[in-house]
Amino acid sequence: RDDNFVVMGKARRDRVSSVMFVWSDAPIASASEIVIEMEAVSLSRFDAVIDLGLACGENAAEEIERGFSGRVVQVSPGTSGLRVGDAVFGVYRGRPERRVSVDRRRVASRPEHVDVFAAAGGAQSMLFADHGLEAVARLKPSDRILIDLGTGALAHAFVQVAGAVGASVVARVSDSRGVQSLVRAGAEVWSSLEEDPEAASFDVIVGDVSGTHLASSLRLLAGGGRYLDLRAPDSFLSVANEGFRLGPNRSLVSLDFGSWIEEGIDDVDAMLAGLWDRRFTSALEATPRMVFPVAEAGRAVRYLAQGREVGEVCLDFGAAESTEVIGSRSMLGEQEILVTGAVGVERDGVVGSVREMGFTNVEVRSLAFARAWLTTLGPDALEQQIWIHISGAGAPDWSLARETMSKVTGLRRIFVGMRPPVTGDLVRDRSWESRLWLDALARS
Repeated sequence: RDDNFVVMGKARRDRVSSVMFVWSDAPIASASEIVIEMEAVSLSRFDAVIDLGLACGENAAEEIERGFSGRVVQVSPGTSGLRVGDAVFGVYRGRPERRVSVDRRRVASRPEHVDVFAAAGGAQSMLFADHGLEAVARLKPSDRILIDLGTGALAHAFVQVAGAVGASVVARVSDSRGVQSLVRAGAEVWSSLEEDPEAASFDVIVGDVSGTHLASSLRLLAGGGRYLDLRAPDSFLSVANEGFRLGPNRSLVSLDFGSWIEEGIDDVDAMLAGLWDRRFTSALEATPRMVFPVAEAGRAVRYLAQGREVGEVCLDFGAAESTEVIGSRSMLGEQEILVTGAVGVERDGVVGSVREMGFTNVEVRSLAFARAWLTTLGPDALEQQIWIHISGAGAPDWSLARETMSKVTGLRRIFVGMRPPVTGDLVRDRSWESRLWLDALARS
């Protein structure tokens, strides 16, 4: 199928699958934009934050910056330098999606010899590391640097860029995973900063830690030292530095990739192209990566949530046409959704959740109307109808709805509110329950 779809996180509300594939309108390139058919898209720790239900912002998933590689399928009038069919890579902001309209300035041509996954995984991490160390931290060959970012894509990128500058590089890790690949990337690996207390002094420290861990790292800054803080933006985690004393002639700089990209967007395409022309080519291709088919996106996010990643994690969109899509016109046709039952925020939550899945014909009616109207529909009309009845406080007796449903054969029906609570939030419970049953209908 040729449906466009978005990979949506469910914050594990159904405790079955952490993602779903939701039908979406095909994007149209507006001025200075191009539409990309994705071949590979990178995932990050922020996807795991959303998966675990820890994101602070309601639209946190829309703020994640991702690397990608793909093919141009549409070019807006007046946009130069790329044609339909060209192989490209770059960065965009939003959820993983099969086709995305991207600002031309965020895209560069992908050389033929470059692997699609190396391009997607390295586009963001290597670009960020290059800018962070050279432009912000002003790393010099004589500097000693501590990379305190675990074993993921950013850790490898910062180690590789620091090594390319000529600095002495130490990486701190909490377990044995990824140690060998960081050593191959050029780092001396410590499991604890107590291994060499005399030498535990650094000109530059790069970290994404908080609390007492951050305080202990800041104490390791040498005179004139710079701490580069890569913690999540406010929509994911609350960031506060109050109470930490850096000491004289030391600095802490917070760096958010998305904000930097927007501020320097006119230079991004040239910087992306420069990744392959400069000293990072071998590093990009040698970085370890884990690739998951897009149909296994849920497994990929769980892998990230478990802190198991070494290097980059990417989704392979190569088999996107076989992905089962919720709300897909080709799967469900123009379905009509009739919602009855509980009123207020419960019902609003269910209706909003259903519409987010791609169903546009959603009608809210009383149970009395449903009982009278549905019995008049013929078989063809019933095939296009799904009835959702919400049981709950203030709802008409669900037994009446059940009696009506049993009399109308061929009708797809869903009772919401009959399952035990999971989150303790009534609106969220009803919403994910509706999605769960509609997902099951779509796959049946």
